[in-house]
Amino acid sequence: MSYGPPGPGPFGPMQPKPEGATTVFVLGLLGLLVCGILGIFAWIQGNDYMNRCRALGVEPEGLAVAGRVMGMIATILIIVGVVFFIGMMALGVMSAGLR
Repeated sequence: MSYGPPGPGPFGPMQPKPEGATTVFVLGLLGLLVCGILGIFAWIQGNDYMNRCRALGVEPEGLAVAGRVMGMIATILIIVGVVFFIGMMALGVMSAGLR
């Protein structure tokens, strides 16, 4: 006796999710903990992943959302660090000119 393939579940057939959620998460985590530049790539990849999910009409995975947020935080920390560095350099130049 042979059975056919199983039918759709009670909520309809499963939609395929785009690949790359784990990559976004790993880039975001590394950007936050190791090398902030990777946070920029996590943010970009996360935006691309979200657009692909939106096009398919599926909910994005939590890992991708978390990686994207970590990428945003890492990028903001880079910007704050650069502004602080430039401010300290300007302060040093101004104080050297006062002597």
